[in-house]
This record gives sequence, C-alpha cells and structure tokens, in this order.
Amino acid sequence: MKPVKARLPLSATALLEPQPFGVLDLGTGYAKALVIHAGPTGSLHVVGASQVPYPGRPREGALTASAAQLDAAAEARERAVERSPALAGRRVSPQVWVVAVPNHLSRTKSFVQESYRPVPTSAVDSAEAGALFSTATAACLESAAQTASAPAGNSPTIWLGPVWSALFLDEREVTSLEGFRATTFRAHLSHAFASAETVAGLRHWLDGLGVNAVFLPEASWAGEVLRRRRSCMLLDSGTYRTDLYLRDQQGGLLRLDLLSGGHYFSRCLSLAGGLAPVRAERLKLSYAGGRLRPRGRAKVEAVMQRAMSEWSGRVASTIRSAGVEVPGTWLTGGGASSLPEFSLLPGTLADASMAGFRRFPVLQPLAAADLSESVVPGPERLRPIHSVCLSLANRWAGMTRHRTGLADIRHQASLAIKAGFEVSGDWLKS
Repeated sequence: MKPVKARLPLSATALLEPQPFGVLDLGTGYAKALVIHAGPTGSLHVVGASQVPYPGRPREGALTASAAQLDAAAEARERAVERSPALAGRRVSPQVWVVAVPNHLSRTKSFVQESYRPVPTSAVDSAEAGALFSTATAACLESAAQTASAPAGNSPTIWLGPVWSALFLDEREVTSLEGFRATTFRAHLSHAFASAETVAGLRHWLDGLGVNAVFLPEASWAGEVLRRRRSCMLLDSGTYRTDLYLRDQQGGLLRLDLLSGGHYFSRCLSLAGGLAPVRAERLKLSYAGGRLRPRGRAKVEAVMQRAMSEWSGRVASTIRSAGVEVPGTWLTGGGASSLPEFSLLPGTLADASMAGFRRFPVLQPLAAADLSESVVPGPERLRPIHSVCLSLANRWAGMTRHRTGLADIRHQASLAIKAGFEVSGDWLKS
C-alpha cells in the first residue's frame, strides 16, 4: 500500500487568492487533466493538458471508479503537470484538484418551485431576491431528501452541488430578479447527488496523492454552457456514451443519454477491415488528424460515412423517444466530435426523417467563449476532448475567486445539510 502523503488544508484565504489548481475528468474512455496557473496579472491560464485512455471499458452500474480508471487519471495528472515547465516557466503542481464526478456515478434531480409575491407592485430588491431563491432552493432540497434512496444500502447521500437554474417572473425568464415587478415567481433548479461510497473512493485516492479533492458534478459543465447559449442543444460525444443536453419547454435542463460514442466508429473500422480494436482506434485517430495517405483515407472515409449514417439514426431515435422539440443550433463537444463525418450529421438526420424539427440543425463546435469566462485556454493547445475540464475550471474559478460566488455556494451547501445531505468538502462548511 502506498504511503499517504501530507495534505494541506483548503483555507478560505487560499480560495480567494489566484492559486493554481487542476481539473480531472473521468470520461467513459479517457481520463483527462488540465493544470491551471495564475499569471503575473492574476489571470488564469491553462499550462498543461493531457488525456490517457483506459485499458478497457468501464463497468456499467459500478458505484465507484475502477482501479484502471484511477491509474489512468493519475497518469493524466502527472503528464499535465510535466507539461507546465515548458509553458509556465516552472513546474506547476497544484494542491487543489477539481474532480468531475461522472454522470453514471451520480444522479441529477430537477425541481420546480412556484410562489406569489406579497406586494407585486413593488420592485424586487436584493434582499427579496435572495430570499426567493433561498426559499426555492431549500424546498427543492427538502423534496429531494424525501425521495432520495442511496444505491449503496444505508450509505448517506452526498450533495455535489447545483447543476442548473432558470428563474421566471410572470412567465418571463430573467437572469436576475432585482428591479422587476411581478406577481409570480418560478424557479427551475437541478442539483446533483452521489453515494458516500462513490465520493469516499475518489477522496481516498486523492488523499494518497497528497492533494485536496473538490468534487463537482459532470453535468454542471452543460449547465454552464447552456447558461450562455440557452437556445442551443449541447451534444457531448464521448468514447462509449453520448450525452445530449437541452432545455425543456418549461425551462428546465434535460439530459438524454445514448450508450454509443466514438468507440462505435472504431468498432465499425475493426469489423470492416478485420483489425484488432487497438489498431482500429489508432487508425480512427490518424484519420481524424488528417495523417492518412489519400488511398487509405478514401477507404476509411467510406466506412466512417456508413457508420455516421447508422449512428445518426440512433441519435434521432433517442430524441424522438423523448418527445421534445430540439433547437436549431447544436453545439458539439467531446473527443468523437473531431471526426470529419460530424459535418455530415445534419444531412444524415434529414435522411432519418425525424419528427420534432422545425429545421434541421446547424452544427457549431464548442468555442472557448462557450466554455470559459475566467480561464484563458492557452498557452496550452486544447482539443474537444478537454471541453468538460475547461468548463469546470471556469466554474471553480467563478465560485472561489469572488466572495459573492463563494458565499452563494456555501449558503446552498448549508441548505443541503439542513435537508439531511452531506456535503463533499470541508471548504463548503466554512
């Protein structure tokens, strides 16, 4: 057994100072890592990035990350740190690491809270705005506590944090409640939870590395993106899973899950060419990177276009079964979105004759402005596979570098504790 290294406390002072931190994303096929460093002016920059594949497919239904996933995450973390001397001028080894708890290891609950204002003719001031949101959050968390059932027997349930919020005054959506006159207030809120066994396994592993663990739900990255681009749908295509995030007709956040991703294209190459799975994966990556000769590229392209036609049918079926109307603009992210065939997705969806479209979608790759406001995506070169990491880095910076953001997340944590949940870190209890 490896010795447990000394771990420094995560103090409130350190949270408000521009300290370096890292982000880990345990995806379905790869572990990804980013190292974030504060420059001389205090701005945050990405000075290390890496991705390490798992040796096999993660088990479905598992409550904790597997040893193979954790080994890959440790290697990704070390590789990202080793990149920092060339980009930051010195080795940056953060003591704080933000870990994205995967969707399959957590669960998200959505709620709607409605109330009437006692004096609708007066404008909402800051005190009333805080009270309205706090009351809605408390009611939602208490409702979640009544229906929560931990998957690991009597293991307590951990509150991971908010994922989504949409606020309405008299059916008008607003980004801030202050200054408006209205009779009714409605809030659509989503919060994420995990079993104590899930969090304990990840925390024990990070304690062994001598770093502070901060846990955020994976789904919160989609909430961050759609907060800026609310009229879009987000398509995150990973190795074995594709998540589609969009707003429902009432304003809540909806996630559709498709158990198929980039590995499907590798499998088609493997079957068509009689290749070993590892070789087929490498061939797919070479094709996506434009490193194949023309003759070989033409053969691979024919296989990939057939695979895209079949895969898009699965996407259409998933959306059709949900019975929702999808937006006209789709933001694409995840490693599989780097395949050239993704540009053919609108046409193949048209062939699928999918109901529920006002028009067939326009695809837009996720840009840095969609993912981050506080973290500059450079000097390190980032790929679509790092979308979740960059968005969560921005979320962590927004929560901890400003006193208002820190006070807000801690207030929500206190409401979660009152509702009977445990929280995932001591820094939330301060």
